[in-house]
Amino acid sequence: MRCHYCRWGLGKHDPNCPVSVPDDSERRVRWDRGQSDGRRGQPSASDDPAYSLGYNQGVIALEEAENGFNPVHEGRQW
Repeated sequence: MRCHYCRWGLGKHDPNCPVSVPDDSERRVRWDRGQSDGRRGQPSASDDPAYSLGYNQGVIALEEAENGFNPVHEGRQW
């Protein structure tokens, strides 16, 4: 299985991958904030890479929800 953020496999991640950092780290907080803003349809508030990655993921989740995609029933094919 490969991480869809950093593309590393076998359960390993790039050191800068937001999945690999602790939940309370500043980078993870910025990523979570971006994801939340994107999911709510808010305008992007930062050019920070961690924020932008989260924001883009949030926008995709919002578009999927608006188009009727339900990951519980349809699943993801990575």
